[in-house]
Amino acid sequence: MYLSQYTESLDSLREALQISQEIGSHENKAGALGRLAELHQELGEVELAREYAQRGLKLATELNLGSKSDYEELLAELETCDE
Repeated sequence: MYLSQYTESLDSLREALQISQEIGSHENKAGALGRLAELHQELGEVELAREYAQRGLKLATELNLGSKSDYEELLAELETCDE
């Protein structure tokens, strides 16, 4: 993926996160957090990825979402990454 595509994706995901917060769509918020975490991981921004993944895990746990294990796996991957 080209850098401009990453930038567009980040902008779109941040907007999706904001909208989901505004309308109270917690499942969509969790999804946006997960995708932001994955995208930052691809960009090598491990700390940001970790922050988004932790927020997503917290929300998925609170809502008892099936995606909880996805966040746990992503966080485990991020623990092995060096910045």
